[in-house]
Amino acid sequence: MNINEIPIAEVSWAQLKNKDDIGKVFYYHDEVYRAIYPDKEDLVKDMFRCGLIEELVEANLFPNSKFTEYSIGNFQLVIKHDTIHPIVYPQEWTFSMLQNAALVVLKVALIARKFGYNMKDCHSLNILFDGINPKYVDLGSFYPDISETTGWKPYLEFLRCYYYPLFIWSEGNDYIGKMLIFSGNLMATYDFYTYKYRLLKKLPATLINKLIKLRHATYQVTVSDRMRSTLSNKKLPIVSFIVNALIKRSDSLNRKNLDLKRFADLVSNIDRHSNTTIWSDYHKNLTLKRERFKAIIQQINKYCPNVKECIDIAGNKGLFSELLISQTNISKVICQDLDQNAIDMGYHEKCAINDRKSQLVYVHYNAFSPLLKLGQPLPSQRFQSDLVVCLALLHHLLLTQGYSLEFVLDELAKYTNKYIVVEFMPKGLWLRGSDVNIPSWYNVEWFEASFVERFVLLKKEQIDDNYILYVGCLK
Repeated sequence: MNINEIPIAEVSWAQLKNKDDIGKVFYYHDEVYRAIYPDKEDLVKDMFRCGLIEELVEANLFPNSKFTEYSIGNFQLVIKHDTIHPIVYPQEWTFSMLQNAALVVLKVALIARKFGYNMKDCHSLNILFDGINPKYVDLGSFYPDISETTGWKPYLEFLRCYYYPLFIWSEGNDYIGKMLIFSGNLMATYDFYTYKYRLLKKLPATLINKLIKLRHATYQVTVSDRMRSTLSNKKLPIVSFIVNALIKRSDSLNRKNLDLKRFADLVSNIDRHSNTTIWSDYHKNLTLKRERFKAIIQQINKYCPNVKECIDIAGNKGLFSELLISQTNISKVICQDLDQNAIDMGYHEKCAINDRKSQLVYVHYNAFSPLLKLGQPLPSQRFQSDLVVCLALLHHLLLTQGYSLEFVLDELAKYTNKYIVVEFMPKGLWLRGSDVNIPSWYNVEWFEASFVERFVLLKKEQIDDNYILYVGCLK
């Protein structure tokens, strides 16, 4: 075996369904590589030689990538990409994350067009968040646009993956918008237009679909004279003219040429309808939390040495997560919360200060009942860290949502490979000045018995009237 040949038995192939005709992505010694098919080597070398990849990397739109001296199997050209960790799937994004991802796709398309390349696809699984920065990661999307078309091939896919969900989400339909970015549940074009223009439902679906198809074709490829005449045929019913006009107005684009800059302006001007949720303002007043957070940070620094990564379960907008980065040796924190407004607020504020080097990762999902596509690794696998933090949450899970303590602690244990920091609220859902009203079984002894079954107790400290901090490590 050649000294630079990677043993196939030692790699893990990344793709479940390999649709990339350029190469195959694999992991080797925790690094990301792409093996290029022999007949695509010249194509890929040209992408690097012409400056396309260099410009994408410099614009912070693509992970740093370079040729290696490795080979693997029949692959003689192997590229190494900077690793982006963890993988956050589209259904775990917020509105602002989706919007920024969409804008990155369009910026990538503009640069590709500058170098004479079009794109085969642009779906949301091709975007990974490096901290707060969305990056396009699919080298196999690009191909030389030798036909010199003025269109953009993945235009329709862009609408379904990004524009439709953003538009619907912006109208206050948070649940529907969120479901539409789930990669296995994309909205059909017909459904979008009949949603936006309700009167279209009264017209024949075949007519609407035909006109939509013709209209979108003008943005994807060079349009034949026959197709152009069909669009402008005076013999078509007047209703066709109306439908065509509505679609044209909705797209707000030049029919003969997809103006990507104008399209980016259209996307960036979509404002989210703001809904106040129960926890969206939880971190608004830090006065009562500041001393408590300070005490927790002190215990983490003392009892959790050598921690590099942490996940903050129910971290709201990420204020405690930021303290973990700034006041400990922890270099990366994953801030998770079920409240998408809180997560979106934290992410949006971080983007506003343009902190490109931030290693605070925002994720929105239910940590105890995640939504996944078949074959995707669980969040507890992707986000597993040296430390899991869970503050001021257990009483809600146990007393309001009805989870068992055993289940909650078992799930938290899956998120850590070393330490756990968790708060127990002995007075339950108690507000200062009110009476304590808790079930007889809900007490400190009951909690501790379950905790020490799973973890070694390193420190217990009462840090406020209704907060007892537990620091532990895996047995």
